[in-house]
Amino acid sequence: MTFRMHAAVLTIALWLAAGCSPEEQVLPAGSGETQVSENPIYGGSAVSFNPRNDPASHYSVVSLHEVTRKGIYMAPFCSGTLVDPTMTVVLTAGHCVYDRTTRSKVRRTSTVRIYANPDNDSVLDDSSAAFLERLHEVSEIALHPGYNGGLTPGNDIALIRLRTPAVGATATWTPPLPDTAGLGFTAADIGIPLDFVGYGRTWFASYTGYLQHVTGELHALGCGDIAGCGPAEPTKEIGYLQNSDPRGIGPCNGDSGGPAFISRNGVDYVAGITARGDAACTQYGLSTRVDAHIAFVRAFIGEPECYGNGDCSDGNACTIDTCNNGSCVFTPVPDNTGCNGGVCCGGACSAPACLVDADCADAEACTIDLCLGSGSCAASCTNGWPSCGLADGCCGPGCSGANDPDCSACLSLGASCTANADCCSGSCGGKKGQKTCR
Repeated sequence: MTFRMHAAVLTIALWLAAGCSPEEQVLPAGSGETQVSENPIYGGSAVSFNPRNDPASHYSVVSLHEVTRKGIYMAPFCSGTLVDPTMTVVLTAGHCVYDRTTRSKVRRTSTVRIYANPDNDSVLDDSSAAFLERLHEVSEIALHPGYNGGLTPGNDIALIRLRTPAVGATATWTPPLPDTAGLGFTAADIGIPLDFVGYGRTWFASYTGYLQHVTGELHALGCGDIAGCGPAEPTKEIGYLQNSDPRGIGPCNGDSGGPAFISRNGVDYVAGITARGDAACTQYGLSTRVDAHIAFVRAFIGEPECYGNGDCSDGNACTIDTCNNGSCVFTPVPDNTGCNGGVCCGGACSAPACLVDADCADAEACTIDLCLGSGSCAASCTNGWPSCGLADGCCGPGCSGANDPDCSACLSLGASCTANADCCSGSCGGKKGQKTCR
């Protein structure tokens, strides 16, 4: 069983001590120090950098590049994924940063750079200036404390912190898969699609550095019945077959540390980290489960308010609950959207003032009771009197015996009066000269 890491292929020599410009030291493909992998990645297709064709999660994938005294290798040795809203944390495989020659067993931060925010599917197509512009220095590397060079399965995971955010036109981040119910892996997930992405070798190239993706299928938690696989830890690893094509289908050299994405409730998560498999990459592969190590991940990046929309709920039927860059956003739904027997008005569920005319009935039998804007946020009641002059048995405000057969010689409500006897109601009140029947 082999790790899926790849030695660098093409260097940009920095020679800063000699005063040489990096642009002057770019070595063309095929020259300089090279080490050709025997096992290309199989069955992948290029990430198109067209949002109509690729999910946003693809743009969160980055590549790891080795820095030596000779320069920075342009061809990556591993892949990784940006996993937090600050755009400064990369999730990758433990073996990508493991260095048994150091006291801490972790690669020195000065020996690795992270490439992010590309505008095409190949690092090698960049000019030296574009390549250097997209590189980010590393300030911290955290190797899982249980990783021991692969002697014990299941802990092949590490985190890298960048000195500066990997912001740009294409770069984004994808949340790590939590271990909460309904999100973490269970046996019921066997058979679900896995979207592998990485900067490893391809069928058509001898070098790493091409951003590719390929869809596989979760075959087992751990190795399951995969021949030749093992030992593995089912609670910490997922297994998948790569033998659907004689040439192999799935991640391979250079894809180590890259993600296996899954979708939960419409949200993409980093669910696996490409770790190991058969030497030829034609039979099977194993990825480290992210949900099994979510406590390790969160301890490093801090706890965002949310990783996906499913983490946000205000219990309000009148808001759309979304996770935006680690923070919950509650956006009011359009007014008059139905909710729990009422309607949404300004982001709150409330009962409309009326639904039918009968809801507007008052104590006066002669008024015409109407519900305007029935069942909406603008619903309101009106209680209007009929016009004067109708033989309807009603004598409304402004009507009198002079203009309505239903009114007596007395004055109706609201009519000007001088004495109580003038009014049908027997009450005339108000300021002198402005008295009305009440």
